[in-house]
Amino acid sequence: MSASLIIRTTGGMELPLVCSPSHVAPLLGRSDHAIRDDCVAGVIPTLPRAGGSGAHHRIATARLLDQMGVPYEIVTSGESGAMATVPRLPEMATGSTVIGANETL
Repeated sequence: MSASLIIRTTGGMELPLVCSPSHVAPLLGRSDHAIRDDCVAGVIPTLPRAGGSGAHHRIATARLLDQMGVPYEIVTSGESGAMATVPRLPEMATGSTVIGANETL
């Protein structure tokens, strides 16, 4: 069994580390088309797009949640529910991110 890292907001929403506009639309309460428009306008920061003409915008989920002030934790998606330890540089700490079981920045 393999486990991967996901982001879980304090409200219980689980998101991948990199999202498409349709993933974050429910969180923002807007349509995925409006999210795409914000990505094009630079309102929502995105990662470089993959090759091909049909490539979707790739949104760094943690960065967006930090920008919005939404607290979250990075956890493994495996059945064990064990928390992942994710090192962060001190200058990146925002004070709203939960990293470990009881460790806050």
